[in-house]
Amino acid sequence: MSLGHGLAEFERGEMPTNNLPPESLDKLPSHLYARVMGKTIKAIRRGIKAAFNAARSHKYEAAGKTIVCSHCGHDEFERAGLAGMTHAGYGVKCCHCSHIEYFGKQPAELDGSVQS
Repeated sequence: MSLGHGLAEFERGEMPTNNLPPESLDKLPSHLYARVMGKTIKAIRRGIKAAFNAARSHKYEAAGKTIVCSHCGHDEFERAGLAGMTHAGYGVKCCHCSHIEYFGKQPAELDGSVQS
């Protein structure tokens, strides 16, 4: 049974779900629709997990010295602003007290991130 261009190949397992024509999704039988939606949900979960991991705290150094918060003394930071760049320079925000330290050059991230 042909369900439209690409659907027969998909039904036989010969085509990945991301190659299905959009107009064909409404013609999918329920078992194939569940397969497509299952992959979509898995992709969304991977994206959320990646965003969560990107927000983890890190240790940074500038001019060869580990950055330490000038307010509370902790050394775990996350980037402040878009990719750490703000109007005042490169910012890192303390994960303990939220104080922001600014630098003229981008601080180097030290190996081994810390789970916040």
